[in-house]
Amino acid sequence: MNLLIHRKESIILTTIDLIDKYGIHQISTREIAKKQNITEGAIYKHFKSKNELMLGVLDYFSQYDSDLFLTAQQKETAEEAIFFLVESLSSYYENYPSITAVLLSLEIMRYDEALKSKVEDIYSTRFVFLQKIIQKGQETGEIPPKLSSEMLTDIIIGTCVALCARWRLQQYSFSLRGKCLEAVNAILGSFIQGKINPQRRESID
Repeated sequence: MNLLIHRKESIILTTIDLIDKYGIHQISTREIAKKQNITEGAIYKHFKSKNELMLGVLDYFSQYDSDLFLTAQQKETAEEAIFFLVESLSSYYENYPSITAVLLSLEIMRYDEALKSKVEDIYSTRFVFLQKIIQKGQETGEIPPKLSSEMLTDIIIGTCVALCARWRLQQYSFSLRGKCLEAVNAILGSFIQGKINPQRRESID
């Protein structure tokens, strides 16, 4: 059983690497099997179809979300929770660059009917959770309601995704974690203190 689980995860990891190398539209079970040194039939022992394999990739991509949300909920302030989420995800991406190819392929994958529900669930769950943190911060007065919680969530997520795309385009030439924290620090600083929070400088640097 452990061998079967290992092979199944190994196939998922190879698929992620190929998405990173060739793009979401260029991968095939034939290429995956070649990289795994197995037959295509062996892949279908673990996944009934290519779509089921891609659902496995999406599950792997979002596997830490529940744990991150649980830990974030235990933070004392909205600011701490937001920084925890951004730092955790950006550190994960920085340590596993290939997984960012999945992040940037979510919009494309959404047009596949077999994947649409899973993609939308991943995005909406992350969006709603961050929005609730911001709403809580606004309700307690920690974050002034200069913008709606929805707009501020869009800004934070959009900025981090854009930085991820630039990081890939520039051959990982800067710290994704550092840039994401710097950007979110500036965004929150403009609302919370009117300036960048100097207490966050050490974690950014």
